[in-house]
Amino acid sequence: MGQAPSFVPAEAFTPALDTTHTVAVPPDGTPADNVQLLLTANLGSAGALAHYKQQGMQVQAWTDAPVEGSTPGQWAAYTFEAPAAAADADDADRNVDDNGKSSDFSLLGPDEGVEDPKPHVLRLRLPLRPDALGPGQAEVRFMLTYRLVHADGHVHWFGSHGHDVVCVLRKADPWLAVRRGWERAAPAEGDEPGVEVWEHKESSEGDTQFAQIRQTGNWGCWAVGDRSVHYHVAGSEVSDARYLLFIPRVHPTTFALHRPLILYAESGSLHLSSSGMLTCPPSSRIHVFRGRPVDGTRLHDDLDALSLRWLGEQDGFTLIASSEDSLPARIAFIPHLASPCDLLEPRLRTRWDGLEQSVFARPDAYRRYMLFCPASRQMLDYVAGVDYDVALRVGAAGGACVLSPIHALPVPDAADDRDADAAEDVAWEISILSAHAPQQKQPDVGPAAQEPQQEKETEEDETAELDLDLDSARSGIATTATMPPGSEALPAALLQTLVVLVQAAFLRMFFLLTPRFANLSVRPPRSTSATPSRAASDSNDEDRDASYSRDESPGPAADYTDTETLAGTEGPSDAASPRPARVLAFDIYEGPLELVYCRAGAGEGKGAELEMRLDGEPLALSAQAGWTLTVVEGAVRGGRLEAFLTDKREEFEGEGEV
Repeated sequence: MGQAPSFVPAEAFTPALDTTHTVAVPPDGTPADNVQLLLTANLGSAGALAHYKQQGMQVQAWTDAPVEGSTPGQWAAYTFEAPAAAADADDADRNVDDNGKSSDFSLLGPDEGVEDPKPHVLRLRLPLRPDALGPGQAEVRFMLTYRLVHADGHVHWFGSHGHDVVCVLRKADPWLAVRRGWERAAPAEGDEPGVEVWEHKESSEGDTQFAQIRQTGNWGCWAVGDRSVHYHVAGSEVSDARYLLFIPRVHPTTFALHRPLILYAESGSLHLSSSGMLTCPPSSRIHVFRGRPVDGTRLHDDLDALSLRWLGEQDGFTLIASSEDSLPARIAFIPHLASPCDLLEPRLRTRWDGLEQSVFARPDAYRRYMLFCPASRQMLDYVAGVDYDVALRVGAAGGACVLSPIHALPVPDAADDRDADAAEDVAWEISILSAHAPQQKQPDVGPAAQEPQQEKETEEDETAELDLDLDSARSGIATTATMPPGSEALPAALLQTLVVLVQAAFLRMFFLLTPRFANLSVRPPRSTSATPSRAASDSNDEDRDASYSRDESPGPAADYTDTETLAGTEGPSDAASPRPARVLAFDIYEGPLELVYCRAGAGEGKGAELEMRLDGEPLALSAQAGWTLTVVEGAVRGGRLEAFLTDKREEFEGEGEV
């Protein structure tokens, strides 16, 4: 054996030389190719990798492992390779459509960077043979070492004799340690072939322990339940799940990679504790899918019963969406659930092609949408119906995103001496990323509609008061007329009648001549509905659309969905009086509250400032440019969320005049 070059340290390899590793191989009936061995060689820098390629050198593993395609006991060399680029050049070209509108959107969390390793870290993947452990064999032992092969065939070995990597394959369940009282059930009608079904044979009350998760490496879990689909990291509490999909996570030190595990509760639900203990009702039949996907028909029916929707398969990922009446829409990209997917090198890019048409019951009700990823905190606003290519980057464990409509708040109504088109310009945009529902609109009883009604009510009140006075006068006359006549009483009765008639006439003149102050009275604010609309045909429509669409997309005008008007104090024209403000109102459900907002072009320099209140309490908003994410700390109890503008243009103009 020759000595390795000094610029290639022996510690550059994983697993390291002179170490021993035990790998669990699934039990009988499960192919051993569910296990892959992962090896890495860190060359230190891109320059070292370029030197190796220029010199025609190869880094290899030399082993007698039961690798797929080899014979028992055979020693063979396997060459390390550089990882594929995260995005090929031609793929980048495909991300740009004919109109030049394109974007990359990541669903990767901050801990998923290892799935895009550095280019100078070489990798080698060795899938084991299905018969790695023969009948009656409890374990198999093999060794491996590393070497460097030059272009002329010269070999440099790393390490020395007796200091190789030792690996022990041991027959064991890599995922589950099933508890006592559970037994494999005989296949029943409707059970999928090759799937384990477990039943509890002992009587018990309440939930019972089914199994302990024994996976020693890093893993994550998708939980699918009633109206819920979420990804959880190891150590999380999961409850009320119909499906649990366990996915191993690849890290730089990962040596043995097992295929995912899917658990399905035919009746009842599964619960996972932070320690990895699985519990369920004792009457449950637990289906265990080892490296096998779930039948598409069964999955579609189960999701429908859980008020979820299966949007199909794309590049090995199952797309599951919330119910079509949910706001916002939540979409999960889950690998391995209904079709196999590569754990080490998944298809990182998939297309977003008008998915809003599939997730909303009335997609035409909204014109603009906000795409948001809770893991990466990346957001993207776009116009629906416009040719726009979005490439979603999804990791090996899948990902999830939120799609929510964008609501617009126009500039407050302009005064008579201002351009009327200013009322249609968009000042701010907001999008609610938490579960919510727009509040129902109320009948239109705005200020213009209130005045005639109030004048009518005032006239009716005045008429009623006058009628009452006249009735009193008539009553006085009638009473006087019924008095017993007498020579001495008659002049007094006539005098009293004349006094009453004079009083009635005076009251009549008072009501007719006194100015009406009804329109100057101060009334408390009232929440009413006023939905502005654009003119059907206007030569300035295209200009207004262009000013609204910040990405220069030829999309429709602003969305005025569920816009209300707060009718403020009415009085004579005063430059210091605020204009009525339009309000977006939403019912917020219990749980975390997240929302984004952005000042649009029409709001610049026009004094239209955004305010938001949750059950009357103001939210702290940021003044930074672009879309801003606001998260209310802790879970809110739900309530009414209002977003409205305060117009300070007259205040600024009044200060300027002074």
